[in-house]
Amino acid sequence: MMSEHVANQMIYLYMGDGHVIPRNATRIRVHESVIAIPPHAFEQYPHLVELICHDGVKTIGYRALYLCPSLKLVQIPGVIEIMAEAFAGCPLTHVTFEDKLERILKAAFRSCKSMKSITIPLKEDMLGIVEMPFYDCDKLERVDIVESLHKAIAAFQFEEWTDDMNLEVLPMINGGILSQTPNHVGCYPTPGAKNRAVLWIASVLYKFDRYKAQHLNLLKEASTTLELALWKMRLNRGNSDVPHEGDKGGRAKCRDNCGADMTIIIPNVLSFLKIE
Repeated sequence: MMSEHVANQMIYLYMGDGHVIPRNATRIRVHESVIAIPPHAFEQYPHLVELICHDGVKTIGYRALYLCPSLKLVQIPGVIEIMAEAFAGCPLTHVTFEDKLERILKAAFRSCKSMKSITIPLKEDMLGIVEMPFYDCDKLERVDIVESLHKAIAAFQFEEWTDDMNLEVLPMINGGILSQTPNHVGCYPTPGAKNRAVLWIASVLYKFDRYKAQHLNLLKEASTTLELALWKMRLNRGNSDVPHEGDKGGRAKCRDNCGADMTIIIPNVLSFLKIE
């Protein structure tokens, strides 16, 4: 089936490179077999309102939706790379990307003059040094970081770690490098602003990885302590099935049994403390 009617409007099913969708299309869904929207696929489609992709679509090609003057909604949950000028000149107001996104290339959202906010993951080389993905986005007020990073920061073992990360991240998003200021990461008015943006991202990622590693070390220590406590508890019960002190084989088996207990406890009790 190539298209369907919903609420008196036709939804076209895009089958991939070489498949031509009529230029009067207003709504397009991408078939599950498609993994990339090729260059110029829907360039200057005057009536296109929405494009819905499944999470297997990894790339949005060069000028794939360039100058689509009616485009309001884009869902691309699995996208990894946005190529140059992919959405340039579109009237999108809000765009949200998931953790899978790795890179936004040159002028991808250039002159999206209605865009007010965008949500992206915080990764090195996400925005590059000279890409200027949000150049001429006059109304862009916020570049938010995906929710998973905020959740991970909130899960840190010590409040001082969380506070330190929030002090590093929040001010720069809400009024600094990642917002609509002279140092806005997407506009890069000066080489110094470019360098500050990239160095800031690298600094945040380094600090996050350091706290994450310390957090995981604490979890390992807690797991070991809990395992030893279970073993000691079994040995101190005084039950007839607990081996006496000279029974090395029996006591080793007891430790193994405690390890079996831990295979239940660790995934179900401590797993919520892990940071992805």
